[in-house]
Amino acid sequence: FGDVIVNSGGTWSNTTIAATISGNLQNDGTFTATTGVITLSGTGKTISGSSGLSIPNTTITGTYTNNGTLTVATALSGSGELTQGSGAVLNIGGASTITTLTASASGNTVNYNGTGAQTIKAATYVTLKSNNTAGATLGGATTLTTLTIGDVTASSIFSDGGFAITLSGSSVLNLTSGTFKLGSATVGTAFPSFGTITIASGTTVEYASATTQAVSATPSYQNLTISGAGTKTPDSSLSIAGNLTVNATSGTFDLGTTLNHTVSGNVTLTAGTLNGGSSTLNLTGNWSGAGTFTASTGTVVFTGTSAQTIGSAATTFYNLTINKASNTATLGFATIVSGTLTITSGTLNTSTLALTANGATNITGTLGITGGTGAKVFVGLVTINSGGIWNNSAGAAVTFRGGITHNGTTFTAGSGVHTFDTNSQSIGGTTAISIPSITVTGVTLTNNTTLTVATALIGTGGLTQGSGAVLNIGGTSTITTLTASASGNTVNYYGAAQTVKATATYHHLTLSGSGVKTLTTTTTTVNGTLTLSGTAATTTVVGITIGALTIGTGTTFTAAGFALTVSGTTSISGTLTISSATGTKILTGLVTINSGGAWNNSGNSAITFQGGITHNGTTFSSGTGVCTFDTNSQSIDGTTTPITFTGTIAITGAIT
Repeated sequence: FGDVIVNSGGTWSNTTIAATISGNLQNDGTFTATTGVITLSGTGKTISGSSGLSIPNTTITGTYTNNGTLTVATALSGSGELTQGSGAVLNIGGASTITTLTASASGNTVNYNGTGAQTIKAATYVTLKSNNTAGATLGGATTLTTLTIGDVTASSIFSDGGFAITLSGSSVLNLTSGTFKLGSATVGTAFPSFGTITIASGTTVEYASATTQAVSATPSYQNLTISGAGTKTPDSSLSIAGNLTVNATSGTFDLGTTLNHTVSGNVTLTAGTLNGGSSTLNLTGNWSGAGTFTASTGTVVFTGTSAQTIGSAATTFYNLTINKASNTATLGFATIVSGTLTITSGTLNTSTLALTANGATNITGTLGITGGTGAKVFVGLVTINSGGIWNNSAGAAVTFRGGITHNGTTFTAGSGVHTFDTNSQSIGGTTAISIPSITVTGVTLTNNTTLTVATALIGTGGLTQGSGAVLNIGGTSTITTLTASASGNTVNYYGAAQTVKATATYHHLTLSGSGVKTLTTTTTTVNGTLTLSGTAATTTVVGITIGALTIGTGTTFTAAGFALTVSGTTSISGTLTISSATGTKILTGLVTINSGGAWNNSGNSAITFQGGITHNGTTFSSGTGVCTFDTNSQSIDGTTTPITFTGTIAITGAIT
């Protein structure tokens, strides 16, 4: 055929028969062609028409200019040349092996829209489109002005195939739906420097090279995928509005040096390695996958307001930070933090899983231990800052190796045993702390705060009271060593019947609560005050020297057949019983028998007073032992009279 013109209302119908056209081809009517190859052989001819043309198999051996819309569904081939005219559209659905394709005219578009994988003809394009879910890949170095992916066909794929893209004019990327892939097995291409970048929600940029490749920080990605065997490294801090996926068998995505990346979706490690470098990764979504995470010295921050899951496989972080405006990040698998665990705000929930923090733990938000299983080990110092909450609501066992500083709001230990081992350490801070069950194994635990142990203080190690510290013991205290001699410290046994831990010297010793408090022969000195309160009762079992003695209402202190020296004051609101005449009894300071108090020397013991007596109490039974007043000038007075001495009074000095 020469010129072929299908006028309005006219029809060209060709199915399987090959045809050759040497002239112009114009369609303003209906042009039907199926499997038959149509060869365009003319020179300097045109393809045009208001109705467009669809020729599945087009072979061009001449030179043609497309001035309309030409759709080639199967193959565009031939030794000739096809030139796109201004505003023309060329849809290629199959192979494009034509020798020359010129697509540089203003406003023209070439659209690769096949259903199978396509190779894009290396050429110069004004607008190049990929609308192919199987993928359209550059076949060579290409120059273009506008690249559009998936504007017609959702989930389309464009790959640069490792070939350079040269941008001309006011370059534009429209990633509308699908994936833009960069790199090949041997070439790690860079993200082109488009002048205008529009990346729609849900789309993906994939760095796919099997060799070294730089990941550009220029676009704000929606989803970013790392694949291929090579090492990928960001050139600056990344912003990812969607998900980061590492699916790089034998490959590595290195987050770089001191960068600050943001992922607003999920991190999924499918294959290969994510290396934290020394950078920070801020994550709003979940962390999952069985790929490898090499923490290096990087930091992962879980942030945002939605619930998050940390890990679907065992994961080791270097620095792990929870910084959530609200809601909870929950462990999804056993987790190790080799650097610092920081809970700035929000909640970290350990669930029933193991958590090991090898460095310091800093809590300003909430640490929730909500499952009783899974080892919880804190190797470094645990600091609960102002506003911070430790909530072991599950009563899980916890191991500490660096101590605790509690300046926070709440420390809920639960019923689980808290073990302090491996390193000598301390408990301190400005807020009192209660841990019902403490085991100290082979080390020294120093208490520098107010510590309450309601159930059991045990173990092969020792507990040392710091200056001014308070230790409240509500149950057993079979720990190997208790050192409580530091200035100003107090040990308070506040439970029911208890045995007072055998230690030679206490500073302040308080016996409170109820029942008999059994002293041991080891304890011979209380440098400060021995105080009885509640309904407690105790009896001396060895000679003992006490700085001051306070016997509260409802309590009983019995001085048995052993020496007793009180070097300071004695205040009696309960009952002081001296049950034996054996042992020297010396009261150096003023003895005050308060309202309701009783002095009962039923053992008829000799008593030496060196500070006098004030009797405002109920009973003063002196017994028949000699009461000696010596050393200091002193007085006997009070509101309760008379004071009757039924034995001998020995006075060294004058009576006034």
